[in-house]
Amino acid sequence: MGFAAMFVTIWPHILATNTLNNIVFYRFSTLLGIGGGIIGMAQDWFVGPLAAKLGPHGTDIGFEMAAVVAAVFYPPLRLMEIRKWGR
Repeated sequence: MGFAAMFVTIWPHILATNTLNNIVFYRFSTLLGIGGGIIGMAQDWFVGPLAAKLGPHGTDIGFEMAAVVAAVFYPPLRLMEIRKWGR
């Protein structure tokens, strides 16, 4: 099978699967991380609920919250992806 034949027959399946994986798993993990960052941020215009409880004017832990939330949710989502699509 030449390159052109492989490109026409295999690539659409790979592209469709990767697009679905990107939307379902990676973007979902990113959105959860952003949500964790929002509840932990303390800025002049917004103080998240968790940040407000940690100090008199709030303590900015948005970056740390985003990293922790993404680190907690990404591995299980990646494992689900591997089990469903085998890669």
